[in-house]
Amino acid sequence: MPSETIKALQTKIEHMAELLSDSENNIERLTAQERVLKEEIRRLDGLHGMQDMNVAYVKNVLFKFFETDDRPSLVPVVATMLHLSPDEVRRLRESIKIQQGLVNTLNSTLNTSVTNMIGGLWGTT
Repeated sequence: MPSETIKALQTKIEHMAELLSDSENNIERLTAQERVLKEEIRRLDGLHGMQDMNVAYVKNVLFKFFETDDRPSLVPVVATMLHLSPDEVRRLRESIKIQQGLVNTLNSTLNTSVTNMIGGLWGTT
């Protein structure tokens, strides 16, 4: 075999060895990336489950807040849950006081009206 042919084959072998080495390095790099990505997927799946749980908690607290007459006791929970500033907590407490005042006024007015109506029916106004 002529020396030029041998030299050309050696050059091809060296080139193929470089390609093989590059491919092996790529496989190692991609395997490491795959491992990191799988760990991240597991972590995010865990967070997603926690997020679903947090949404259910927020929903339950807010429903309780709107359904109960004892809203002031839930203000700290709502403030923590929603990361309210001190000013926002103050505004929420003021709003609750105003609403409670209106409800008390309406109840008093309603009671007075019903009492007057009953008294009028019985002739004892």
